[in-house]
Amino acid sequence: MSNLFGSGLSGLLAARAGLDTVGHNIANVNTPGFSRQRVGLESREAVGGGAGFIGAGVQITGIRRLYDGFLTTQLRSSTASSAALDTFQQVAGQVDDLLGSEAGGLGTAIQGFFAGVHGLADDPTSLPARQVVLSQGEALARRFQTLDQRLGQQRDAFDGRLRQVVSDINGDTAAIANINGQILLAEAKSG
Repeated sequence: MSNLFGSGLSGLLAARAGLDTVGHNIANVNTPGFSRQRVGLESREAVGGGAGFIGAGVQITGIRRLYDGFLTTQLRSSTASSAALDTFQQVAGQVDDLLGSEAGGLGTAIQGFFAGVHGLADDPTSLPARQVVLSQGEALARRFQTLDQRLGQQRDAFDGRLRQVVSDINGDTAAIANINGQILLAEAKSG
């Protein structure tokens, strides 16, 4: 007789968990980001008797969120790609601003150098034309050195930001591992 009550009670508890979950789903139907939940059930192990095996009821295996794993993976991948492309655009914009600058870019220096070379080609015996090519070449070399230094500074700044992000991720991962350890310890003490 106690087996009948135990089996019936397990069914009632499972039905109650199902109704609670349905109520929760209905209450959150308009909540942004909410995903529907479902109660997982499985049959309890049957008890052997003289006439055969007798069922022992049902047990709750857990409450699971219903979501599309493929879509979640795609969202994560797209978000990561978008962040990477945003960072690339920012860095490329900084390099473009540096190289394309009228005052500090290469364009003006290269044009000045080739104008001097063209002037020298028109009159190869002219000492002033030779001096112009030399001074324009020195100016171009200084511009390359300045750009190299500034690009190096940008690289160092970017590497510093990257190291900080890695450090933050490592810190977050360690915190999650610590929390997981505390959860396991609490479950071990209660179980």
